[in-house]
Amino acid sequence: MQYCRFNANLYKLYVFCLPLGRFIELPLNDFLNKIFTQFSTLIMLVGMFCLLLQHNIRTQKRLQPVVTFYVFMAFYSFLASVVLLLLFLDPIESPLYSCLNDIVLYFIVLMSIYYNYFNLTYNVNIKQLFPIFNLQIIILLIVGYMQWGAMLGNNLCLSSYSFLSSVFALRELDWLTVLERGVTFWGSEPASASILCFWIIPYMTTTILYSTKLKRSIFILANLLLCILILSSNSSSLLILYVANILLFIMIALKLKLKKIFYVISCFLGLFIAIFYSLDLNMNSNINNNDSKSFSYVVYGKVVDRENMSTAMRASTIINDMKIFYDYPFTGVGNGNQGFFYKKNMPLWVQSSEEVQNIMYSNTIIANGGGNFFPAYISGFGLIGIIILIIFIWKYHTIYESSFLQENVQLRTIFEIGIIVFLFSSWYVVGIKQNETIIFLLSLPFVAQKKIIHHEY
Repeated sequence: MQYCRFNANLYKLYVFCLPLGRFIELPLNDFLNKIFTQFSTLIMLVGMFCLLLQHNIRTQKRLQPVVTFYVFMAFYSFLASVVLLLLFLDPIESPLYSCLNDIVLYFIVLMSIYYNYFNLTYNVNIKQLFPIFNLQIIILLIVGYMQWGAMLGNNLCLSSYSFLSSVFALRELDWLTVLERGVTFWGSEPASASILCFWIIPYMTTTILYSTKLKRSIFILANLLLCILILSSNSSSLLILYVANILLFIMIALKLKLKKIFYVISCFLGLFIAIFYSLDLNMNSNINNNDSKSFSYVVYGKVVDRENMSTAMRASTIINDMKIFYDYPFTGVGNGNQGFFYKKNMPLWVQSSEEVQNIMYSNTIIANGGGNFFPAYISGFGLIGIIILIIFIWKYHTIYESSFLQENVQLRTIFEIGIIVFLFSSWYVVGIKQNETIIFLLSLPFVAQKKIIHHEY
């Protein structure tokens, strides 16, 4: 029982740290910093080590599809890397090393999925996590308004935030004030706050629908306070995903069901953006960027403005991945190997970015996908991978239909909103590896309904 209590408390700490990024700075080398971009990843690895010591790691049939999917990705990428090694006479970096980097990172994803599955099945009832979600909202609002006040020059906020940022891994005050960016919360830039759109914001909005009057009033106020911070963020990705959340919330409030067509529409909207970037169209003549902080420019103009370099690095990885898919539509080039084609595929407008130039004219191989899951996936595995992905999605949906999410309308609604937003954003801004919040969301369908679970404790 002590083991169960320890594992449960450790998992609650893991969930608490999900939206808090690095949380604290750790003295790690470059490779470990790539792995521990979130403090919650370190907690997960400690938790998995404890489960190994307690002999609690078990094979589960419900997890078989994701294990098979991982094995396909790892084996295919390794095979593609061997082919590239034979074709490239003088590569900057061995394709086998690039491939291994992704194999390791996706193995950590696999461990995180198992960690969420095991704890939500045996150690923690997800309703026990609701107070943690509430605490996260309070902390995010406090830090967000401290950042905003500090940027506006409020002395109390300046001193309070300076102290917090000296203890925790918060964005430096100089970076916030000099660059005149929006709030980052616990992220490295305003776009990092997009991670709130997959669980925290759906939780906040759906609580308004599924709670008593007093609690509903509190969450209406919390939503309004968060909305003010988000609207001042000047981040196109955050604002677009937030608007998507609000539209989905309105539909649910009007008692409209989130039918399967919304999943398809969301995915194809994201695909459209990825294709748009890869066409290298010049849109500047149609863009009025005089007010760079206006809502219309941030949501639409910033995305299509070829003179705004703030999104150029992210766009460059999308362009690279999509052009690789156009060149190798059937086989792809293996996950982790996209960087070898980066210089060849960059249009002139992207090369104006200092970040892009630093990569193009240095001996650096970029990480595949730049954080965008679908472009990286199709460039890595081509049509072969798309067929495998469709089979996996079909099995995933079958598992979802028998999951514990079917027992609670709010949890099911939060999950549906998160997945719809994920299908859209994973084409241009969100990935799975090094993203514990997305992994937490994707893990939920693997937890079976209570009547299916056979407890061993």
